[in-house]
Amino acid sequence: LFALKENGASGRSEKRLWQVAEDFLPDTRPGDFNQAVMELGATVCLPNNPMCPLCPLKKYCVAKNLGDPEKFPPPKPRTPAKKIEVSAAVLQRGKKIFIQQRLHDGLMGGLWEFPGGKRGKNETPEDCLVREIREELGIDIRISEKLMVIKHSYTRFRVTLHVFRVRLGAGRLKPTQCEQWQWVNHEELNSYTFPAANGKIVKYLTQNGRV
Repeated sequence: LFALKENGASGRSEKRLWQVAEDFLPDTRPGDFNQAVMELGATVCLPNNPMCPLCPLKKYCVAKNLGDPEKFPPPKPRTPAKKIEVSAAVLQRGKKIFIQQRLHDGLMGGLWEFPGGKRGKNETPEDCLVREIREELGIDIRISEKLMVIKHSYTRFRVTLHVFRVRLGAGRLKPTQCEQWQWVNHEELNSYTFPAANGKIVKYLTQNGRV
């Protein structure tokens, strides 16, 4: 309607939008007014292909009179997704696989996962995994083979996940960075909820029956 160039992406532009909204709000029946404006935005004044001929405010619409109402407001700039490299272990003891539950107050809290973590600067995926398992579980591991590399995009970041089959080495298992942990058969993995990237490991293990 006002052909505003602000899109709320910054504190300054958000403040400007609130000011326009307050100036536009009538003193009487503001609730009904807000409902009517929301209805207009949902049914007529659409971001793409707005139905300007049907709009009761078309006579006053600056954006329409400029000839290209879809330009307003401009889209918010997209923040590039952060790239993260992670190593994960399919840790085996006989025919059992170790899984752990993420801390409830963290990212993806409460979901189950294969142990591992983010790769540090100048680390190889293998070095990363050895370090992370020692920090998280208090043990050394023996890497048997690299199973796969998984690429998965979440809303705010993109993960490259290096997955290794590993065996127990020296030390006593003492998980310290999880809610709980389990040793499970590969048939039992589908009974637990994993993040999407870890879910691809589960799919591989259950379909191939490899333990």
